[in-house]
Amino acid sequence: MIAVDDASGAVVVMGWAFDHSNLYTTVTAAVTLDGAIVTGASANLPSPYLYPYGVPGSHAFFSAFTTSNGPHEVCVIAVDQRPGTDTLVACSKLDVEVDWASKSPQGDFSLSGDELWGQITVVGWAFDHSALSASITVDITVDGSSRGRAAATLPSTYLYPYGVPGSHAFVAGFGVGSGSHKVCVTAIDVAPGKDVALGCKTLTLSVVQYSPEGPVQIGIDAKTGVISITGWVIDRSRLGVPIKVAVAQNGVLMASFYANWRSPDLDPYSLPYQGLNAKVNPLVESGPDQVCVYGFNIGPGSDSALACADLTVKQQTGITNAGPSYFSQTDPAWAGIRIGVGLIGPTGCVPTSTAMALRGFGIDVNPVQVATLMNAHGDYNRGGAGASGYSIVTASQYYGIPIAPIYSIDQFRQALKANKTVIAIVDPPLFTNPGTTHAIAVYGIDQNGMAMVSNPAKLGGAYSVGTIWANIATDPAASYDGAYFWALG
Repeated sequence: MIAVDDASGAVVVMGWAFDHSNLYTTVTAAVTLDGAIVTGASANLPSPYLYPYGVPGSHAFFSAFTTSNGPHEVCVIAVDQRPGTDTLVACSKLDVEVDWASKSPQGDFSLSGDELWGQITVVGWAFDHSALSASITVDITVDGSSRGRAAATLPSTYLYPYGVPGSHAFVAGFGVGSGSHKVCVTAIDVAPGKDVALGCKTLTLSVVQYSPEGPVQIGIDAKTGVISITGWVIDRSRLGVPIKVAVAQNGVLMASFYANWRSPDLDPYSLPYQGLNAKVNPLVESGPDQVCVYGFNIGPGSDSALACADLTVKQQTGITNAGPSYFSQTDPAWAGIRIGVGLIGPTGCVPTSTAMALRGFGIDVNPVQVATLMNAHGDYNRGGAGASGYSIVTASQYYGIPIAPIYSIDQFRQALKANKTVIAIVDPPLFTNPGTTHAIAVYGIDQNGMAMVSNPAKLGGAYSVGTIWANIATDPAASYDGAYFWALG
């Protein structure tokens, strides 16, 4: 039988076929439309009506497909299973007249552009007339390239007055950049019916290229030779997000940090924490030299040179390190003081260890002062309890003490031999309790490789460099630039 199914609009082909040379073998029935093969079916369905004629096995077949409206000729050919001749089973002329619109999807969409981000957003709705409550998908292409499918599953109450229940809205966004962009959407059919092209629309974007900007001042302390970086930096692509800056001397990187200090100049614009207030030690201690500050771009745009200054870098007076002065984070004088989300007592190992180290360089600070600084401009007790190496770097740069990351036990050993104080972030159990990450200050090394540990939470003592290094922290949240140990001085 060859016929058009009124309910689905499909051309249905069904019947039976077998090979006299082997009654048990399965024959393939090829179906042609207007002379071209469009589908095939294995004649392996039950056919008990052939049993009375001495034909065992299963030889029925079924196939269905859709085609365009108009006159067509459909034929079925039984493909011979052995060398021989295929057999024309039947042909039928059909006049297909199907109302596909009543069985297929319908929808619409619109485009909007974001010239700050260089993105196009596609918003629309789509449903299938043959299954009004079912959510369907849409296929989206941009400039001829597929961008995948979006599910039309969002609320679409605006369709209710038209008798369309369910959720049929969709939204999708794509980064495209500047230029004219063609977006095409196709609604995917739920049988019966056909996929429907909802059309193509064009949108032109001129993406704004914002780069870091701001007034940056570069100065130098005539006595110490320490270079100061002040001012503020913003990127209009991400207002409110601190910008990372780098300082270079004659093209060689000296330091990098974030512009996250409070800037009164930006208070009227609700951007208080995008200021600069850093002190950097020169790489070369005699000049003249050019010192430049660069801003790292966020979003569309590019890195930018914010300021350069020709400085006569003088010989520094030198930095003397007398070793850490001991502080306890549980000292009643400050243990109960809340800074950010926590008290110094249970959370203040990083600011307390840093305060100990800074005192060794003659800087008159205590854990409260350092904790307040780290909370305002680092990450101490901001969003979570404790701090990472970023706060150590922030405090060290603020007070003008050189700081460098340590990535190996050899670097650790050499830093101690060079009279530097190392702030080490460590795991339990030796220096802290199970389940906690902790910071300690380490100073000095003797001929036996023993270094002195100042532990802000419990008594310290002398430990081998290898033992201290073996306890290095493993929590990525505690590191900064991949380092857990930092050498000051």
